[in-house]
Amino acid sequence: MKINEWLFHELCKLEKIEDEIEREAQCKLLEEIQYSINKYENHINDYKEQLHHADIVKRGIIFEKSELSSSQLKDKWKQAFIKDLTEEIKREIYIHQFLWHTFSYDKLDAKEKSKARQAFNRKKKSSVYVFFQNKEETYYIANAQNLKASDFDYDYDVYILDESFKWTYIRTHESMCGPYYYSIK
Repeated sequence: MKINEWLFHELCKLEKIEDEIEREAQCKLLEEIQYSINKYENHINDYKEQLHHADIVKRGIIFEKSELSSSQLKDKWKQAFIKDLTEEIKREIYIHQFLWHTFSYDKLDAKEKSKARQAFNRKKKSSVYVFFQNKEETYYIANAQNLKASDFDYDYDVYILDESFKWTYIRTHESMCGPYYYSIK
C-alpha cells in the first residue's frame, strides 16, 4: 500500500473514533506524518533539480540574462506567431491568460506531447530566448546546440524560441496540454 493510500485509510478510521481527545491526538499525529512526508519529497525534488542543473552546466549550456524584457519577448512572440489571429479569436481563447492557448485551442497546427519534444530535440539550435508566462526573468542561451526538451521539465509555462522567431517550444503547467512545438512554414 502506498503512503498516500495508507494516510487516506487512517483518516477514514479517525471518523470512527468516538473519543474526541483521542481523535484529535491521532489527527495531529497524521498531520505530522504528512508534513514529514512532504518535507522529504521536497528534499528529494530539490536534489533531483540540482542534479538536473549540474547536467545542464556539464553540457556547456549557459543561461544568460537576456537584454530583452519579458514584455518585449512576449510582444515579439505574438508578432511572430499569432499576428494573423483576430482580436475576437484572441479573446475567445483567453490569450491574455496564456499565450499557449493558441495551440490548446487548435488555432495553429503545432506538434504536441512526445512529437513536440522530439521536434525540439532534433532542431538545430545555435541560440535561443527563454521567457515565462508569469515571471519577469528572461534568458538568452548562446550555445543552445546541446539543449534538450528535458532541460525544461522543472519549468512551467516556459517559452523557448529561436533568435529569428521562426519556431517555438512551450512547456505548460497543464499535464494534458503540451508541450507544444511550432515552426513557421
